[in-house]
Amino acid sequence: MYVLNCTDVYLVRAIYVANEGLCVIAYTKDGEEYAVLTKSFPEFPFFGEKDLAFIDVNNYPGIEGFLDKYDIAKSLHFGIDSGFVTYPLYKFDLSKLIGEDNYEESNYNHI
Repeated sequence: MYVLNCTDVYLVRAIYVANEGLCVIAYTKDGEEYAVLTKSFPEFPFFGEKDLAFIDVNNYPGIEGFLDKYDIAKSLHFGIDSGFVTYPLYKFDLSKLIGEDNYEESNYNHI
């Protein structure tokens, strides 16, 4: 369990359908979806790299500090601009994420 904005959460890894990139979802201890911490850019292929994801700093300001505090992911010092926001690319420690099998939801699949 981690603490995100005063809420106990655990992190689940999934795969975005559009580009097979890593999707990271925070759930409360009660199993309710709390936040999707990553952002999908379908035009950016990950070429099989299962531990890379763009962080959603637009909807979750300060998320970079959370990832650093718990040593969950490290910045790769690269980002994609979309509108007025630059979404940074991070490399995740997959051992810090929980995986689930064959669960499909709107634009991502849990693994």
